[in-house]
Amino acid sequence: MIIAAGDQMFDLLNKDIFLLDSIIERFDIYQLNHCLVVDIYFRLMHGKEKSLMLRFGNVREYQFYYNSKGNFYNVDFFKLLKNKSLFYLSLDPDESKPEMLSSDQDIVLSETLEGYTY
Repeated sequence: MIIAAGDQMFDLLNKDIFLLDSIIERFDIYQLNHCLVVDIYFRLMHGKEKSLMLRFGNVREYQFYYNSKGNFYNVDFFKLLKNKSLFYLSLDPDESKPEMLSSDQDIVLSETLEGYTY
């Protein structure tokens, strides 16, 4: 079920839905109507909802890295920004500045953002 989209979802993620300490269960990356989409499924540890899927549509850029020596995507830190009309999420950010940095890791940059419970 959809929670919110666009700026409303962005605001919820900055106020009411807590990604911190969540666990990523999976990523889905696919094309829909000739546009790249990235879905990220979170198991939430805080708040009313226990699961959240974020859908990033019309993706401009994404980069995820995994190494079997570490845990599969525990969200210890994250950076969520809006840059003009684009949404930006880094799941392994450089915390030195609250802006998009080339040193941020595990990122997605997209034109649209939607949130769903599952």
